[in-house]
Amino acid sequence: MQVSRIGPSWVVSSGAGLHAYFTLTADVEVADWLPVAHALKAMALAQGLRIDPAVTGDAARVLRPLGALHRSGARVAV
Repeated sequence: MQVSRIGPSWVVSSGAGLHAYFTLTADVEVADWLPVAHALKAMALAQGLRIDPAVTGDAARVLRPLGALHRSGARVAV
């Protein structure tokens, strides 16, 4: 079996960490996205990555747009 590897389309500095974004070619329903988000969260935690597990699986908070102000005072930048 061949396994495809994908990498993020963008890595953004949020002001207090890094966000990895993956560009999609079609809209995705939350019900279809959620199991993938949970799998990504589980993999990141298993690898010892320091993530915010509440945000990683929350469709309403998963994106911090460029230029947004982080509570640390830093602006989101690519």
